[in-house]
Amino acid sequence: MQAPVPPDRGKMFVDAWRSAGPVLEQDRIRRIRQTDTPQAVRNLGWLTAKAVRDKTPTTESGLSELQHWFMIARQRQLDRAGQ
Repeated sequence: MQAPVPPDRGKMFVDAWRSAGPVLEQDRIRRIRQTDTPQAVRNLGWLTAKAVRDKTPTTESGLSELQHWFMIARQRQLDRAGQ
């Protein structure tokens, strides 16, 4: 188990994110506005077509793998609860 973050250090993190948040949001908006949307759609279409074309057909639905990951997650949850 990790040691708790001292309150003064936690305040530093909060203050840093509070000041960085608006700057990051402005950068996100700038990048969105500068995006060449038609080109992005063409790129996405090409990537999607390539993925579909190159995908090896399987006889499984993926349910077994999903159940396997659920089993691992549940075991980790139980292990944490037992600490």
